[in-house]
Amino acid sequence: MDTLLPPNSAPLEIALDQVISPSGQLPGNINHLWSAALCPVPFLPWLAWSVSVDTWNTDWSETKKRQVIASSAAVHALKGTRAAVELGLGALSLATEITEWHQEMPLAEPGTFRVDVFSEVDPVDEALIFDVDSIVVSTKNVRSHHTIRVNLLSRAAPIAAAGMKMANVITVQPAV
Repeated sequence: MDTLLPPNSAPLEIALDQVISPSGQLPGNINHLWSAALCPVPFLPWLAWSVSVDTWNTDWSETKKRQVIASSAAVHALKGTRAAVELGLGALSLATEITEWHQEMPLAEPGTFRVDVFSEVDPVDEALIFDVDSIVVSTKNVRSHHTIRVNLLSRAAPIAAAGMKMANVITVQPAV
């Protein structure tokens, strides 16, 4: 029987090996456990933990979870910069725009920035805002303060309507 145990294994270890893995084969490919693209879905939370993903939501789709895991190393390399915030928000697959205090008209308070989230999700739920806030807080520098503004996008064509009301006032008076 094939085993991964060393030749000097104790009899108890050999017996446990025979009971636990009767076929002698390891389930799946262990190298896949470290790949965001190939990791089996049940192991994604542990992979996220091992690569230090700061924000994790079990309700995310599988694709979104894999994107967050894949971008984790790059986010940690840039942490504390605008690029880290943009990269972290990019993993959520949302259109976002960051406006720093010196880009506002009139100028905003120094050390602040605004995150505009453009969403086609209707209605925007509390979980989405929490995820955005959590990612911003975990990737921005500590001294900066932020606000989040959610903008709903609509693909519906605008409808314009106009109305006008006219009236003539006629006054009848006796002749003088």
